Amino acid sequence: MKRRKTYIATAVINAAAVVLFIPIAMSHDMLIMLYIAVALLNASITLSSVVSGTLVMDFSRKGFESVDYSLQMTGVHVGGLVMSAVSGFIVAQTGYPIFFLMQGLIGITLVFLTISLFKGTWIPRTSPVEGLDSDSVTAGH
Repeated sequence: MKRRKTYIATAVINAAAVVLFIPIAMSHDMLIMLYIAVALLNASITLSSVVSGTLVMDFSRKGFESVDYSLQMTGVHVGGLVMSAVSGFIVAQTGYPIFFLMQGLIGITLVFLTISLFKGTWIPRTSPVEGLDSDSVTAGH
C-alpha cells in the first residue's frame, strides 16, 4: 500500500472503532458489536504503531537513527500512558457515552487532519499525486 493511503486508512479505522463504542456504552446487549469494535480498535492500534514507527524513521537523522527512534518512540508511548490516565478522569466526569462521543469527534477530525497533512510532500516518500510516491517521481517514473 502507498503511504498516503495507509495513513488515511489507519485514521479512518481508528475513528470507526471509537464511534462504534458509543451505542455499546448506551446499551448492554450489543455483544457482537463489542467484538467488532474491539477488533477494529486493536487493528487500528497495530496499524498506528507501524505508521508511527515509519514516521519516526523518516524523521530520524542519518547516523543517529537508533537514538532518534528510541527518543521519539519513548515520547509516543509516554504520551499514550498520560492520555490513558487523563481519559480515566474524563470518563469519571462525563460518563462513557459522552467520552466516546468526544473521542469519535476527535477521531473524525484527525481523519480530515491526516488527509490535509498528507497533501504536501513534507513527509518523506509521499506524493500529492495519488498513485505516485516520491521515490518513483524522483526516479523519473
